Amino acid sequence: MPGSLAEVRDAWWRECLDNPEPGWFGERLGLLLAATGGTPLRSLFPYTSVNSLQFSRCSEFPWTYDCPWIWFTPDRFIAYPPHPSLDRPGNTNFPLPEPLIDTDDPRAAVDAAVAALLPTWREVWLGSTDTPPAERR
Repeated sequence: MPGSLAEVRDAWWRECLDNPEPGWFGERLGLLLAATGGTPLRSLFPYTSVNSLQFSRCSEFPWTYDCPWIWFTPDRFIAYPPHPSLDRPGNTNFPLPEPLIDTDDPRAAVDAAVAALLPTWREVWLGSTDTPPAERR
């Protein structure tokens, strides 16, 4: 049994926070993860993809792609809203939507992402987008 939703989600966040990637990527990701503390983003499942911090409402692939995401470089954080198509990760959906913010401040990027959450962000579950609603916990 995988545990409760809160236990599984907390384990994801602990894994991200306690096992940083090496180099600039891990440093920048760590800044973003720290900035999410106390925000609604902590209710979601974080994952990384091509220099970006993505969020999903479900715990397994295929993920939900209806959450904002943050792309980062050694000196920038660029927050994006969910892509209008909502069918692929934001950083692989072209053309990209207009950025919410382009900043050197991780907290500002997180705040912009929080402001762009869709009303469905509170519906989170164990499983994937293929998990029938009756099986969601």
